[in-house]
Amino acid sequence: MKKVKIDDREYMIKPITPWNIHLLQKAIQERSEESYREFFKAFVDPQPSDEDSLALFFQISNYVDEIVSKAKFFRKEQSSSDDSRSEYSIEQKAK
Repeated sequence: MKKVKIDDREYMIKPITPWNIHLLQKAIQERSEESYREFFKAFVDPQPSDEDSLALFFQISNYVDEIVSKAKFFRKEQSSSDDSRSEYSIEQKAK
């Protein structure tokens, strides 16, 4: 969990799951009070005040972007190492 401090309040951002990302995307698309409420229930503890909601929403969006970019980098690294291993095994089989 990630801690975010806004003014004198501290919020805990819960771990990122595919469902939480779905709720983030839904909140961005719909921009309804209900979608934001559902999003904050899934992502934040305790529930934010109205004053903190927007700042917290941006903090969470940035956090998700950071995690997703790290995951993409990791996948890219994994696939390139897998490619080099498969090339090595192909060369070994050819000999």
